[in-house]
Amino acid sequence: MTRARHVECKPGAAVRLHGYMPARVVTIEREYNGPHWDTATLYAHCRVTVRSAGIGPHGYRPGELVRVRAGDAVPRDLIRVRRGSGRLYWPTFTVRT
Repeated sequence: MTRARHVECKPGAAVRLHGYMPARVVTIEREYNGPHWDTATLYAHCRVTVRSAGIGPHGYRPGELVRVRAGDAVPRDLIRVRRGSGRLYWPTFTVRT
């Protein structure tokens, strides 16, 4: 049995909010800005799926439904660790609505 790859932000994808908190995308929402409706911001509604009973680094609780910008919902399989510094990074990714 092969493991599903999560490399784009879409409904049902496993993501990490802000690179840390594990969650699953429920829906993607497009919010229009301005009077002309020519610019939009994409938001992801995610359910936090962490298994511990504590509160995460950004204040999210297990099972909570969180609305974040789609750029902050990083697909699980894209996150890497830099050698030397140990900092997390990820390449650009697509958001499917």
